[in-house]
Amino acid sequence: MLTRIITAIVGIPIVLALVFWPGGLPFMLLIGVAVIVGMIEFYRAARRGGFRPNRMLGVVAAGLVLYFGRKVSPDMIYIGPTLVGLVLICLAYELLRDNRKPLANVGSTLLGLGYVCWLLMHFTLLRGIDGSVTVGRWTAETGAWLVMFALLCTWALDSGAYFVGKFYGRKKLAPTISPNKTVEGSVAGLACSIIIGAVLGAALGIPQPHGLVLGALIGIIGQIGDLAGSAIKREVGVKDFSNLLPGHGGVLDRVDSLLFVAPVVFYYVTIALKGWMG
Repeated sequence: MLTRIITAIVGIPIVLALVFWPGGLPFMLLIGVAVIVGMIEFYRAARRGGFRPNRMLGVVAAGLVLYFGRKVSPDMIYIGPTLVGLVLICLAYELLRDNRKPLANVGSTLLGLGYVCWLLMHFTLLRGIDGSVTVGRWTAETGAWLVMFALLCTWALDSGAYFVGKFYGRKKLAPTISPNKTVEGSVAGLACSIIIGAVLGAALGIPQPHGLVLGALIGIIGQIGDLAGSAIKREVGVKDFSNLLPGHGGVLDRVDSLLFVAPVVFYYVTIALKGWMG
């Protein structure tokens, strides 16, 4: 537990500094690094589970998707041809293999791109939202505040679920997927996310009850993302995707909740809070 806390104390201020860096370029680079490392972790785990994804093509496609999807712009139209090219090339390459398993191999290649790159890319889209918001005497870009909203609610969810589940958890939440998760921890995590969402929403001037609703959505969808990551690891027989982050496992172990949170927050904000953003 101590290692886990120390890693968080060191890492969280660095992440927040990159989030609020004017222009968003450092945060975009952080997401790019997280995507590439995460995809390597995913493909390594898939290979341990007996799949043979095309790692090189997947990572190259991820780089192109990140570039074209760095912000909402006409360039996003090129993501479609990138995905088409990946499917066609992977299937053609599979014909050259001796032990052909196109469903398993091409499917795992595409899942790595969709699960890691496409979902996490929504953080760059969220960060790229224009405008500015003032909280107290601190004015920052709207996109930066929204990314912070998503991160803090998710961290509150994870922390509340972890500590309450560890010390007070009795009833198993999903024993066949993640035996350590408990109903008590799940409820505590959801409550923490809702509280943080309501408080931050009020501070940012988000019309109520949207702050509370967003906090609740993050509290629910974040836990689904966590369980989805656990289900993938259980299928391929690994405890963690890697040991890159002491006490936390790999990049994917740290961002499994965020993978689901990022697109939900982005689409909720751009659809339901369009008037608030101006």
